[in-house]
Amino acid sequence: MTHRVTIALPDRLGEELDKRAARAGRRASTVAAELVRDALNHVADTKMRAASASRSPTSDQTAPWIEPSDETRAAWRSETWMAILALCARYSKELTRLENEWWQRPSRVETLAALAEWRNQLDHNGEDPREELAFQARLVELQHALEHAPGTGTNTFNPGQPPPGDWLDD
Repeated sequence: MTHRVTIALPDRLGEELDKRAARAGRRASTVAAELVRDALNHVADTKMRAASASRSPTSDQTAPWIEPSDETRAAWRSETWMAILALCARYSKELTRLENEWWQRPSRVETLAALAEWRNQLDHNGEDPREELAFQARLVELQHALEHAPGTGTNTFNPGQPPPGDWLDD
């Protein structure tokens, strides 16, 4: 069964969608459908993971933005990839200089995963506007680092690419 919807986007997001579609050689509506589906799946997965974690906390459980070393690693990487793609879509200007192969830098993975988790918590449980301001300030700091650190942002990430095999299979 297919559920059709119409989505209105601000011009800047519509232009970004058109660029992504052109890069992928696909229709904008197809790319938009995939982004929406992936974002909704990520939200559902995150809620399910949060509900499961709240029911059975363990002493060796790590924070959601830290890569686990057990059998949940592949699922964590898949979910994290989608969450970071959602961040790139939502904050395309701020993350436009994200380096290609960011996943090979553990500090970058943890930073992006933490931002994605923070964004998810704000979207679903945020109550204090200062939390949003703090998030936005940290996003600006990351943007500044990506734009001004030597060698960073010269070979940029294409959010339309699938996760590399070594990311999912490692």
